[in-house]
Amino acid sequence: MMISVSNDELDSNTNNAYLQLLRNIINITHEVDPDLESSNDRSEELREVSNKLRERLLNDEKQADSLITRIHSIKRKIRQLNASIEKYRSTKNAYMKPMESESISSDSSSFSREYENSNLTQIYKLIQPFERLLGIQIQKTHCGLLQLLFHGCTTTDIVCCCQLRFMAGNRFELVLCNPPIPDVERLVNHLNWTEDMRSFIIVLRQRFRHYFQLAAAVSNKLGND
Repeated sequence: MMISVSNDELDSNTNNAYLQLLRNIINITHEVDPDLESSNDRSEELREVSNKLRERLLNDEKQADSLITRIHSIKRKIRQLNASIEKYRSTKNAYMKPMESESISSDSSSFSREYENSNLTQIYKLIQPFERLLGIQIQKTHCGLLQLLFHGCTTTDIVCCCQLRFMAGNRFELVLCNPPIPDVERLVNHLNWTEDMRSFIIVLRQRFRHYFQLAAAVSNKLGND
């Protein structure tokens, strides 16, 4: 039995087969291996990450350069501030030295005055009982000297005077003795050694009296001759 195929049917079947072949080729051409597709995606991600890292690195370098510049600027300002501080400290020290010296001098003077006043008060208390009895008067001069005045050492109104300067360690230095007594320096040294002001005043008054007695005796002798 023979099958009769017309030309139209042959052409139709041929066309269909051809179209199907094209479709298969297209499908094969566009079909991507999953592993290859995953590899391509990974490469794309790596490229994106690399680009981002490169951009981040460039930004970090710019920020680092900016920070370094700022640090240099801060260090320069710190050096300038340190120089200003040193200059201010030097000026302050130069200004404060005279003030400190004046303060020390003032404190020393104040202490000296208090010390002298305290000693003067103690001396006055010591010889107050003898003030009327022996005719002794205690004064402090404007120079800070201790002045001892002796009344009644002679029949005339002559007032004998002894001036002492306060020294450190409860010591005294002779400044004036009028009339002059030959051994007055020895008496002052003995006073500094014993710190016995009452004995010093009593002995000194006796020396003044002896001075005038001797002067009167010499005057009488010369008058008789």
